[in-house]
Amino acid sequence: MKWERFEPKGLYFEGRYGASACQFEDKLYICGGFYGSKGFENDMIAYDFGKIFGSPFIKFCKESNTMERVETNREHSRIRFAQSVLYKDMFVLWGGKNYEDASIDDIYMIKLGIFSQ
Repeated sequence: MKWERFEPKGLYFEGRYGASACQFEDKLYICGGFYGSKGFENDMIAYDFGKIFGSPFIKFCKESNTMERVETNREHSRIRFAQSVLYKDMFVLWGGKNYEDASIDDIYMIKLGIFSQ
């Protein structure tokens, strides 16, 4: 097995750490984290890897290997190191740390299926 590096097309996003991610259909959803110039973030990014793996399910990018911002209500606080899981079509975030470096036990959910229609 050999790692390969992909250079996504589309929007540029500054590197970050402490983000949470999960895969749904042909997208990798990345949420929150901390990155240099902006500090803590509560945004969501989608990476479309559909065609790279030969998948026929390209739903909301015209081409694969692209990154785009997903518009959400951003109701959750700016967190990092949250645990994430995919439950059916729900991206679930739990816990993590807030901007004051305090541990939190909040649970947030967003329905990903609405983005694939």
